[in-house]
Amino acid sequence: MKNVKSIRSWSLISGVSIFIMALAAGIAYGMIFPSLYREADPMQTLQLIEANKGSFRAMNLLFMVILVTDLLVSYGFCVIITP
Repeated sequence: MKNVKSIRSWSLISGVSIFIMALAAGIAYGMIFPSLYREADPMQTLQLIEANKGSFRAMNLLFMVILVTDLLVSYGFCVIITP
């Protein structure tokens, strides 16, 4: 039998991580990425990235946050679900 406190802790960590992941994805994909990427014109995309280096770095940081929170959620669900 698993420790109930451990399951409860990982449930909380997973829930908070999903919330943080949703916020980070909304900002990165919904606000920053469309302002930097032009599908039909790679040169304009490059110019936009060079002109907005701060936004580009913020988007990359948010992608890393999404990756870390995704790993936390995955591991947390494994701890919660496995018998």
